[in-house]
Amino acid sequence: MGIKQAVFNKEAKNWKQFQKQIAAFFGECGYLSENEKSVELVRGKKAIDTKVQVRNEFDLLVLVECKYLNKPVNQEVVHAFRTVMQDSGANVGYIVSRKGFQSGAKDAIVKTSIKLRTIDELIEDFFKVWKINLAKKYSDLSNNLFPYWDPSGGKMPSDGKPISFELKKLVDLAYKPIISLPLSEYISEFDKSFPMDVPQIDDSLIVTGSIKILNYREYFDFVDANIEKAHRHYQILYREL
Repeated sequence: MGIKQAVFNKEAKNWKQFQKQIAAFFGECGYLSENEKSVELVRGKKAIDTKVQVRNEFDLLVLVECKYLNKPVNQEVVHAFRTVMQDSGANVGYIVSRKGFQSGAKDAIVKTSIKLRTIDELIEDFFKVWKINLAKKYSDLSNNLFPYWDPSGGKMPSDGKPISFELKKLVDLAYKPIISLPLSEYISEFDKSFPMDVPQIDDSLIVTGSIKILNYREYFDFVDANIEKAHRHYQILYREL
């Protein structure tokens, strides 16, 4: 399974889906990303597929042109984009192509801040940033569960009685993708091995099935969909509900 499938759970079917996916990808990387926005030029305005603002000490403006074509992008596209880049004062520009680039297009970006990328190459460039940003986002949400699965015994049942070791092991396994997220301030790398098999349990803490997580997109989707359920099941396990 390729890197694109690890980020996007389905293939774009048209140009609108293509540019929405790219805008969403930059947003998940932690940047302010806007789809189909206008930028101010020397004379008037120009609609841009994706406008990205990188909030750091440099406050960079990145413009992205998305080309959902059945053929490689030619140099005329690059020349037109160079004008937009120059007149808008943007710091970096990306032309993202579904089918690559002609040699003339590659020659046309020499001595510019424009980068030519296929969708797979774009994801490769930002994949680590994407993983770490989403891991930090969900780590902040999963921190509330830390007292329940803390191996040092940081949480005790409300009635002071012991809990079942086997049930505790089952709930930990069912929500392993969530509880394996480190505290956000400690995330500088984030790597997981796939496939990842986890049991599905109901409110009686009985196994009802299983799920196989194949990539990072499915991993983060699982965490997003199961944070509240995990909290409820730990509360049931510790007899708080």
